Amino acid sequence: MEIENKKTLKGVSKTVVKNEIKHDDYVNVLDKGKSQARDVVAIRSYNHQLFTVQQKKIALTSYYDKMNLIDNLNCVPFGYNPK
Repeated sequence: MEIENKKTLKGVSKTVVKNEIKHDDYVNVLDKGKSQARDVVAIRSYNHQLFTVQQKKIALTSYYDKMNLIDNLNCVPFGYNPK
């Protein structure tokens, strides 16, 4: 039985996630704390004119602003005071 990993990235196109992001990228970001950026190509409309736009987006980062990180994997809510 093979376990399949679910890869999700907010703001990055599905083709970039499918073709360029590997499980090792997630592990490296957690271990080393260094973010990874990828080039994303999209079609945008400005004043009813179509343009192809290429952007460099941060795909993976270890930054987490919702809770205080104790270490790479564990976190506690802001204001948490262990007694």
